[in-house]
Amino acid sequence: MRAILATALSTCLTLAAPAQAHDWLSELRLGALAQNIEPTGQGHEHGADINAEVLFMPLFAPTGDTVKDVLFGFRPHIGATYNFAGGTNKFYAGLSWDAPLSSGVFFEGSFGLALHDGGLDEPGRAQYGCRVNFRESASLGYDLDDHWRALLTVDHMSNADLCDKNRGLTNAGLRLGYRLE
Repeated sequence: MRAILATALSTCLTLAAPAQAHDWLSELRLGALAQNIEPTGQGHEHGADINAEVLFMPLFAPTGDTVKDVLFGFRPHIGATYNFAGGTNKFYAGLSWDAPLSSGVFFEGSFGLALHDGGLDEPGRAQYGCRVNFRESASLGYDLDDHWRALLTVDHMSNADLCDKNRGLTNAGLRLGYRLE
C-alpha cells in the first residue's frame, strides 16, 4: 500500500509535465501538515505529513455571477498525503469550491473520498473501519500574486459511522499552490 501511495504522490508532483497541461490543469499544490491534531483515543498517530494535490480546470465556465460561480465553479482534484512517522497515508479525489472573501483572501472547501493504509480494526492502532473513507477539507487562503497562493488547511477523513469503527483522522498545516491558468 505504501508503494501505491508513494507512486500517487509522485504522480501528483509530476502531472504538469505535458506541454498542454495548462489546458486541463488549474493548480498544483505542495504542503506540510501535522498528522492527527486531535490526539485522543486508541492508536494515536503523530508526525509530519507531506501533501501534494492537483486541481483540474472547472467543469463549468465562469458566468460572472458570484453565487453561480461559487456553486458551479468546482474543480476536481486528486491528492496524496504521506506520513513520515509511519502513520496513515492516503490517496484522495473529490471536488473543491472557492469563495472570494476580500482582496486576495478566499475560503475553499472540498469533499471526496480517500483510500488509506491505516488500521481497520487492529488493537493498538488507529481504527478507521473501512479502507475507503470520506475526506473533506477547509482552507483559508491568500493570493500572493497572479500565480502563487498560500493556504492554511484542515482536512478530515472518516466513514460517517458506515463501518464498525470510525476513529477519524484530522490533519492541519500550510500548503502553497501554483496556478497554471
